[in-house]
Formats: sequence, C-alpha cells, structure tokens
Amino acid sequence: MIAGLPKAKYVPIARLLRRCAACLFLCLLATILLSIPVLNLSAIKSASPDTDRGVVPAAATGVRRVDDMLGGAVEPDHTDGARYCLASVQASSGLTVENGSATGRLYFYNVDGNRTTHIDLKTAAAPDGIWVEYAAGAHLEIIPTDIFPEPVETVPEGMVNLTLPSKLGAGVDGYCLAHVVVMDIVVMEAAAVIGDVCVEILATASWPGQKGQASIQQTRTFRFSVAIE
Repeated sequence: MIAGLPKAKYVPIARLLRRCAACLFLCLLATILLSIPVLNLSAIKSASPDTDRGVVPAAATGVRRVDDMLGGAVEPDHTDGARYCLASVQASSGLTVENGSATGRLYFYNVDGNRTTHIDLKTAAAPDGIWVEYAAGAHLEIIPTDIFPEPVETVPEGMVNLTLPSKLGAGVDGYCLAHVVVMDIVVMEAAAVIGDVCVEILATASWPGQKGQASIQQTRTFRFSVAIE
C-alpha cells in the first residue's frame, strides 16, 4: 500500500492494465464488425432486368416471326446471354418499272435480340444498265425494341408500325417499330433489257465482338422480279 493515499482510491497496477486491454479489444471488435458490408436485400428484390431491358414477354417466345413465314432464318441461341436478331420483311417481290425506275421496300426490326444489329446493303446481282439507289443510305443500325399490344401512336421518321401475327399468344397480334429501306431500281435508257429481270439485294448483318470475341455475321438475300416493258 502506498503511504498517504486513502485505501478506497487505491487500484493495483495489474488490474488497471487488464481494464485497458479489455477496452482495446472491444474497440477493435467493433471496428471489424462495422467494416463488414451489409447485403441490400431490398435492392435485389426491386431489380427487374426483364422489364428494364425490354426482353420479349414469355408469352411471345417460340412464336413464329413475320420473316419466318417468308423464309427467313432463325438466329441461334447463344450461351453467353447475348441474342442476335436479323428480322426482316420484304413488302413485295414483284415490281414494275414506271418512268425509268421501280421502288422496292424492305423492313428490318429487332424484337428478339438484345444486341444492336448493324446492316449493310449492296446489290448482289443485276443486269447491265440497272442499278439500285437507297433513299436513306445502305447502312442501318437496328436497336432492340419492345413488342406492343397496340400500334405505336408516335412513329419516328423512317419507321413504320409492323404487325406481328400471334406474337403475343395464339391469335393475339403484337406490334413493333420497323425501319423502312426504300430502294429505287433504276433502268438506264440504253439498257438492252425487256421483260422480267431479277435483281438481288444482299443484307449483311453484323454484331461487333465483345470481350475479345470475333464479330458475328449473318447474310440474307432479297430477290425482286422487275418487269421492264
């Protein structure tokens, strides 16, 4: 006992050190617990990627597309989550030349894919003296779009409402916005061609590679029977 100090206020040095060590341990434990990240369950439950990304409704999957009925190929399913779509409609394959030209139309849309489709058009075959002009250029970028239960009221320039038969179920049509390609098939006066001729347009669709992957491509040929009198 230290002389001159009251007995009640005397604290052994060993007991004081133990109390300090206990306080330090509690502070360290609290720091560790506060540093552990907390899982935000409410954020996970509120996420709805199918709605945000415009994925095709479940009722529409497996239904034939318009271009399937016209002989278009269906794209393969990819295991990396990407879906590539080259969907098209050829309005009419029979054209008649009037005042030196005939006008053909192609429609492209993207409701089954989740990647932008880049399309380049070129003349694959045509008799001498006949060429094709594209009113809005020969390159398109078709971004994924939704399927709607009713025709879209506000249609951007260069697009149209396209009806997709039974797309939303048996007997339930769907609607989407499709890009219109207007082509003038021009016949020169010097062209020594009379009767029906065949003009072929080649559409090459591509999807730039991601994460070091090579670019994916698919082609489709559109044939027009052009009557020249």
